[in-house]
Amino acid sequence: MKPLQKVAILTLICALMTLSAGSGLTQRIYDFEKMSKDLVTLLTIAGFSVADNLDVINLHKAKLGMPLPEGEPYSYKGIDPVTFAKTITRDFTTRTGIEIRFVSEGKGGYGPRNPADLPDEWEQAQINRFKDIGLPPGVGFGEFLKVGEKPKRVIYRYFFPLYMQERCMKCHGDPATSPTGDKKDITNYYMENYKLGELRGGISVTFPIS
Repeated sequence: MKPLQKVAILTLICALMTLSAGSGLTQRIYDFEKMSKDLVTLLTIAGFSVADNLDVINLHKAKLGMPLPEGEPYSYKGIDPVTFAKTITRDFTTRTGIEIRFVSEGKGGYGPRNPADLPDEWEQAQINRFKDIGLPPGVGFGEFLKVGEKPKRVIYRYFFPLYMQERCMKCHGDPATSPTGDKKDITNYYMENYKLGELRGGISVTFPIS
C-alpha cells in the first residue's frame, strides 16, 4: 500500500473513532447520520483535491503549487478522483465493516464506467428521489433498515448525491472538449456530456448494526 493511501485510511479511521468517542454505551452508540456526513465530506474533499490536480499528477515534471511546465509529455498515471477514493474505501471497509460505494447510472447509453458501480435497488431509489426533489447540494438521506432472512439484521444506509461541478467537466463534460480529440477523456473513457449541476450519482454508506 502506498504511503498516501495509508495516511488517508488512517485519517478515515481516526475520524470514525473521534465521532464515536464520548457517547455512552447505553445510548445507540453512534450518531450514524453525522458520521456518514463526515465520512462523505472527507471523501469528497480528497476526490476534489485529486480532480483539481489532475494535470500536476499526469504532466511530466509538474509540481504541486508551481506553474505547469510547458512542452512536457502528458501521461495518465491511473489516478483519478474515483479511483483514488475507491482505493481508500476498499481498505477502510476491510478494517471497519462499513461499506462505502460510489454509484452511478451513467448517461448517454454508456452506463456506469465500472459495472460494479451500478446502483442497487435502494441506491436507485435514492437517485430517483434526488432527481425528483431537486434538493440543494450538501443534503443527503439516511435510514435504518431490516434486511436478510430471519433473524433479520439491522443496518443504517446513507446516500449522498454528487452533482457535476466545474472540476468534473474535464472528464465527464462535453465530448467536443476531449483532450485527445476522440470524445474520450484522459482515462480513455467516453465523456458523457453531463451539464453543470446535473446529478451524476452518489456515495452510498452502509453501517452494520446488528
